[in-house]
Amino acid sequence: MRNVLDIYKGVLRELDKFNSPSFETEDFNYFYNKARLERCNLRYQLFDTKQQLSDDLRTLVVHRKYTKAEMVNDYTQLPQDYYHLLGVNIILGYKLTEGCNQGGTNYSITCKRLTADNYGFIQNRRYYKPSSKRPYFKQEGNSLIIERGSDSNIEIVEADMEYLKYPKTLTLNSDFTTTPTNDTSEFSDYIDNEDIKLCVSLFLENVEQRRLQSFASVSKTVN
Repeated sequence: MRNVLDIYKGVLRELDKFNSPSFETEDFNYFYNKARLERCNLRYQLFDTKQQLSDDLRTLVVHRKYTKAEMVNDYTQLPQDYYHLLGVNIILGYKLTEGCNQGGTNYSITCKRLTADNYGFIQNRRYYKPSSKRPYFKQEGNSLIIERGSDSNIEIVEADMEYLKYPKTLTLNSDFTTTPTNDTSEFSDYIDNEDIKLCVSLFLENVEQRRLQSFASVSKTVN
């Protein structure tokens, strides 16, 4: 985890190799934070496919638990720091005794993602329709919605949402000072090095398109 000034110096060292134009603090604030978001998006697309990719984003992973009172009509608001959704697990409970299911007993189940692409397929096939045994989650605007059928004897007791929080916006003032809340990267040094290279690439692409061809591509090697 490096502080912002050290990261800025790292960008300057990379730019010196290309005799690039001056790189002001406002350039750094824009291009470096843009690079961080682009890298996070690339890693998110491959999250959980390889251990390194998951480790690269581990500092952004958050679990947010919602109580029954917060799950009004099976939906709730996403957290303010929400960036990308990873998964949802819910605890369902029986209100009254029904057959072999004792009232007051609970069970945990993982929700599947409901997308616009698979919605039609699911609705037209009985086995795949949302139910208390096959719940789904979806997003609408800033809301998280659980689709679990219409069994009135079952209620959501708790919902556990795993998500990536929005990366910190690192800011370097014109006098090269920072504020305590955004003066240090939350990522490991090797991730900061990747972001530095991507920042340089974005900057050169913006100001000197021809010089970009001589800049080494950002490493995508995954162990």
